[in-house]
Amino acid sequence: MIDDGAVFYVNGTPLTTTQVYDLAKAHLDSGIAAVTGTDAGSIFILNALKIAKARVLVDQGQFAAA
Repeated sequence: MIDDGAVFYVNGTPLTTTQVYDLAKAHLDSGIAAVTGTDAGSIFILNALKIAKARVLVDQGQFAAA
């Protein structure tokens, strides 16, 4: 939000930890689905996304899924 040239950030409703993890998982799943290349760069990004998702799952106590 901009008011007289100054920028103010307006936060929404606070999220619970579970909501943050669920949102992170959803974004990571979208990223994983979007990677379709087979070149080295694409594989690197895909692996990074999978590692990040596994970390979220571990933080949620979903060890088998990680």
